Amino acid sequence: MALGSSGRGCRRRPKLLRAVAIYGGGPGFFLRWPAAVESFTTNDPAFRACAKMELRCLMRATHAIAVRAPRGRRWPPWRQPQQGASEAVVRAFPEKLQHLALRILPTASSPCWYMHAHVDCMSGVGIAPLEDDERARGVVETCLVTPSEGTPREQLWLSPLDLLLVNRGHTPTVYLYRSGGGGGGFFDAARLRKSLARALVDFYPLAGRLDVEDDGRRFVINCNAEGALLAVARSELTVDDLSGVRPSPELKRLFVPRVEPPFVMLAVQVTFLKCGGVAFGTALHHAAGDAVSAFHFFQTWSALCREGYDDDGDAVKVLQLPCHDRTLLRARSPPVVCPDVFSVFCPQLRLIQPSGPVASEVFTVSKDHLAALKGACAGVSTFCAVAAHVWRCVCVARGLPPGATTRLTLPANVRRSIRPPLPDRYFGNAIIWLGTAAAVGKVTSEALAATAGRIRGAVRRMDDEVVRSAIDYFELGETTKGGGPAPGGGLPENELRVISWLGMPVHEADYGWGKPHLMLRAESERSGFVYLMNDGGGGVRVVVCAEATCLEEFQRLLYAKPF
Repeated sequence: MALGSSGRGCRRRPKLLRAVAIYGGGPGFFLRWPAAVESFTTNDPAFRACAKMELRCLMRATHAIAVRAPRGRRWPPWRQPQQGASEAVVRAFPEKLQHLALRILPTASSPCWYMHAHVDCMSGVGIAPLEDDERARGVVETCLVTPSEGTPREQLWLSPLDLLLVNRGHTPTVYLYRSGGGGGGFFDAARLRKSLARALVDFYPLAGRLDVEDDGRRFVINCNAEGALLAVARSELTVDDLSGVRPSPELKRLFVPRVEPPFVMLAVQVTFLKCGGVAFGTALHHAAGDAVSAFHFFQTWSALCREGYDDDGDAVKVLQLPCHDRTLLRARSPPVVCPDVFSVFCPQLRLIQPSGPVASEVFTVSKDHLAALKGACAGVSTFCAVAAHVWRCVCVARGLPPGATTRLTLPANVRRSIRPPLPDRYFGNAIIWLGTAAAVGKVTSEALAATAGRIRGAVRRMDDEVVRSAIDYFELGETTKGGGPAPGGGLPENELRVISWLGMPVHEADYGWGKPHLMLRAESERSGFVYLMNDGGGGVRVVVCAEATCLEEFQRLLYAKPF
């Protein structure tokens, strides 16, 4: 029985519940309940590094759970007692764990409840070795890296654009590095830890934990300096084995650290390959920032690791410091949504279950191919030209009827569109979704320049009023209360979402041992999602997740000429 059930049910049916814990440098840990036993890392001085802890609570009639609202407060309307509790008291094995005070954080995407617990007595809790899953992945060491200097201890307020992405979880990426680059001590763990600790001084929210405000009504980042997770692993694979790799659950399982509990904002896994190369897997919580912010952090960390420090402990190569003032994207008072913005602003993500198997493939548009595409589109941007071509190819490959309406949506960076503009290094989520629609017959038969013009028109329509209305729209919606649901599935066949990482420093993550040979998202599981990124040689890599039955035809159309 889940903890979200009523307390009366707990008394009526005794049950053995198993929960697991992670230490974050203080007198607390996170539990997921109910759950199969999972493994976590501790940096608490009472437990040796990389040890695992398993907590077992035997719930009997005499050990009932008391579920109650905080003293002197009423239940928030979005979290009633039968759904969960703000506090709960559990008494179990009093000779070992005298008291647990649980603060419950619901996540809409999970069938269970996540809790933060404070423990009055820790004596008698046992230590277990690394779990079998971690051994299978070759993990040999894990630790929590805390900032090397003092950082602000605060609850970082999240804007409506941040809250919209709370339940999207962590963005998984993998960088592949060949051996032999840079100086000695290839991807030395001590050097990585030291530079990460220094980077977290400026990017201190990444050393914090996702939390809720004291009144339980809004998510925040608790900047408590508990640290980012860093894991070291070994694999029998080589860089050449992975040269043709594509996003998949297996790629994520092998090289992206398992982030438990989900409140950790940043996790990194350095996997040493058999050939001497390295797979560098990252998981950064989407509530912490968008792609622009993520690449800013990794570019800064890599510069610190590569360039070293001067006598004052600062990086030799000075980079712009992040701006953490998310109130710059606060809603207006009162919030006002202009109806006209919905002609271009697309706030809803409509997902359905795919009709068949879904697969992800990576295609490369060469430098010459790209030049031809842009030439056919009368000088539009790389994004507009490639997105238009991909949109057309997907419509044909899926066999959509000419009379149906198809829609393309895209993320738009609002940093320069809002008034006044955001600082260049604003750290957070600063994207809204724009879109354009047309009949399938139009998209597949008109000149490619016309389709590219539709996309460019949507981008150019974004102004301060569109951005402000989007922020106000989300402030008025339910997403501000719990991050919104993160449903599974994919987009309907007549919709396509094209996400651009073009122009971002994807290949600039040089930690002192050379630039990455390859970088890609580790997993792309939603049909209808497309990622565009530079390939490092003047071309564009197109990562497509779609129905497996149409990918072969899509590939033929993508490389077909004329356009």
